[in-house]
Amino acid sequence: MQIDVINVIAMNSPGCASRVTRMLRAIHGVDEARVSLVRAEAVIEFDESLCSPEQLRWAVQAAGYGVEGTRRAQTRGRAAADA
Repeated sequence: MQIDVINVIAMNSPGCASRVTRMLRAIHGVDEARVSLVRAEAVIEFDESLCSPEQLRWAVQAAGYGVEGTRRAQTRGRAAADA
């Protein structure tokens, strides 16, 4: 599993964060998506063999918001995920 953090531009209400969360969770391969309005970011845990960081950024943009950078938070190996 891989964890990426996307900086999201133009969210201004809890509804915005919910919309981004729904769009990200709809992507095949996304295990978890946590979107923070206060931090203006989305933290996404996903299987890099099923989806890509580009798809994650596209989902945020398709929800109507901008993306200002992405960073890898960490990568989890199979053993860590199963522990």
